[in-house]
Amino acid sequence: MSARVDRIIAALVAIALAGCGGGSSLPAPSSHAQTQAATTAQFRILIPPKSAQAVLSPKYVSSSTQSVTITLTSVNGAAYTGTVSSPAAVTTSLTPSSSNCTSGASGLTCIAPATAVAGDDIYSVATYDASNDLLSEGTATLTVVAGQANTGNLTLNGVMASVTLAFATDSHVSGSQSAGYAIVGNQPHTFTVVPLDAGGNTIVGAGTPTLTVTASSSAVAIASTATAGTYTAQVQSYSATPVQIVVTPSTGSAVDVPVTTVQEMWVANAGGNNITAYNTSSGAEITADTITVGADSPFMIQTGPNGDLWISNYASGQIEEVVPSTNVAVLSISGSNSAIDDPFGIAFDAGGDLYLSNSGAGGMEKFGASSFAGLTGAQDITPTLNSPGDASDPVQDAVDGSGNLWVADDGDATIHVFNSGLNQIASLTGSQTFLVGPTGVAFDAAGHLWVADNAAPAIDEYTATAITAIGTNIQPVVRIDGGNTGLHQPVGLAFDGAGNLWVANYQTTTSVLEYAAGSLATGGNLTPITTLETGLDEAAGVTFTP
Repeated sequence: MSARVDRIIAALVAIALAGCGGGSSLPAPSSHAQTQAATTAQFRILIPPKSAQAVLSPKYVSSSTQSVTITLTSVNGAAYTGTVSSPAAVTTSLTPSSSNCTSGASGLTCIAPATAVAGDDIYSVATYDASNDLLSEGTATLTVVAGQANTGNLTLNGVMASVTLAFATDSHVSGSQSAGYAIVGNQPHTFTVVPLDAGGNTIVGAGTPTLTVTASSSAVAIASTATAGTYTAQVQSYSATPVQIVVTPSTGSAVDVPVTTVQEMWVANAGGNNITAYNTSSGAEITADTITVGADSPFMIQTGPNGDLWISNYASGQIEEVVPSTNVAVLSISGSNSAIDDPFGIAFDAGGDLYLSNSGAGGMEKFGASSFAGLTGAQDITPTLNSPGDASDPVQDAVDGSGNLWVADDGDATIHVFNSGLNQIASLTGSQTFLVGPTGVAFDAAGHLWVADNAAPAIDEYTATAITAIGTNIQPVVRIDGGNTGLHQPVGLAFDGAGNLWVANYQTTTSVLEYAAGSLATGGNLTPITTLETGLDEAAGVTFTP
């Protein structure tokens, strides 16, 4: 231990001993003590240099302290209101030029006088900086004995004026506290919170205020860690407006730090035998999140109820559940009991049941959520239901708000509709539908059906009213086609949280296109606002983190 620290500790011990004052052995003062003549009391305050702030805990006195106000609030349990000659509050300057302060190796030691009345006195104490900003506050108790030197000891708590909130270095987090942070994806990210007083000094020791850290929306979940002052933020769902991380101290005012949620997009590359990830805000590929485990001609991809990715591997006849950003397969479904045959489309209903289209068998399978819940590793799971032979070449699936399953069938230019029991209840086909080779289906927030027609090539929209009737020959209300659309062989399509439409071009010019939500009603020769080509190889399925 250094000599300097020894001196500091010795000073603290001396302060504590002086606070005892020996008064506890004397008779208890009268209950009318505050009517007696005022006597003298003082408090010794050590203002440390900033470099020694942590050493001088548990009493928190900021290095920015310039003055202290000590207010006598009660004597023997009765309120003290003060008199002209003995005011309740006494303010004292605490600077190197003050006659009551002396400088030493451990900082500036000052003696601050206070009004006192013989008896059990209780004080409120507040320190301030040069701008009269509150730095710390607390209470002090002192048994005051008339005719005796009454020197007290202070225990103060720092008053938080601001925080330093910083995320650990991570490719998914960008920005700053002042400008706000952006988080890509739905994995937890660590950040630290450090409380600062009005002088910009870190509040340390027992005087540190207790912090409560929350989020202003359920879109982001905040959790504390085993390390004090460290937390995690995990995006639960996309939010159109920034979510505030709210730091509320036990002393001081709450501080808000905005966080923008950015969805991570995942693209299944059948030709590249991988799944590539992208920042939907910047369009940049996140190479660290590329998934290769088990990928064997991955064709479609879907985000499951728990935020994990579910991938259909066409060549291996296998379905995989993968944790985003980990390249780790949690569950693999394959085998004779699973009856998976050249799997393409994957969809989930509101209850977490999984629907799978088998292009090899031309049929559909349903796996109840309970049939694979809690399972890990390679599993051969028998489907809850199956409906073989209802489609010739099913590609992508989607479940509507009523729980019906819609399947794009490239082989017979039809959209098949199944109920939750996998009974086909209707189909969209005929010349009015304009369907030639539908491969992708998705529903927008309004419940309208959008279809990617690989053979046309085009994207068609069918209104919610029209598809509720589930007529056979329904005409689309919007068709996106033409030379400026960038469409070549569209396969999978999906909507992000902001309502923008993303479409994967399978071959010719492999790409992923984004069409702005506000322009979709225009249709026709609609120009995409984003065209991604990096990292793609026969892009087929598209999905997003929640």
